[in-house]
Amino acid sequence: MKNKIHIAGLVSLSLLLSACGGGSSDTPAATASPPPTAATPLKVSMAANGASVSATYGGYTTNFVNDGDTITTTNFWAGNVTGDTVTVDFGSMRTVTEISVYTNDTSFNSGSPEKYIEISDDNAQWKKTAQVVGGDVDCSTFSAGSGKIRCVFSSPQSIRYFRVRVTSATPATQEIVEMVALGS
Repeated sequence: MKNKIHIAGLVSLSLLLSACGGGSSDTPAATASPPPTAATPLKVSMAANGASVSATYGGYTTNFVNDGDTITTTNFWAGNVTGDTVTVDFGSMRTVTEISVYTNDTSFNSGSPEKYIEISDDNAQWKKTAQVVGGDVDCSTFSAGSGKIRCVFSSPQSIRYFRVRVTSATPATQEIVEMVALGS
C-alpha cells in the first residue's frame, strides 16, 4: 500500500511539473527579447554638447547659431562682406549623418547659391555639400524651403567643422539662425 501511495505521489508530482512547464529534464522556454533601439543622434553642433562657434565677422552674434533655438528668427548671425563665414567646431572628430541650416532665405537656388554649406576634418580643406549642384559630399535626402536646408549624407562623414560661407553680393541679407549637425 505504501508503494502505491508513493507511486501515486510521484505521478501527481510529475503531472504537476509537466503542467507548470518545469521538471528536471525540461529546458526553459526561450523568451523573445525586443529588438535593439537605434541610438538617438546627438546634436554635436550645440554648445551644450561641447561645440564652439567662430566667425570672420559679427563675433557677438555667433553664439546664436548653436544655442538650440530654431524658432526665434530675431537672433541670428549675418556676414559683413562676401566670403564671410560662421563655423561650428565640434571640439573633436565626430561621425555626422545629417546637417541642417535654419535661415531667413525661403527659396534656394542650388545652381547659384548665396551661401555654401561646407564640412571639414581639419579646418583647412573644405567640402561643399547640401544645396550645391556638383558638391563634394552627396545628400541621400535633401530638402530646402521655409527657411531650412536639410541634408542627410549618403554616407556618414567623419568631420570636426561645419560652416556656412556667404557668397551673396549683399551678405548681411543672409541670416543664419541655427546650424544643426546630428551624429555621434
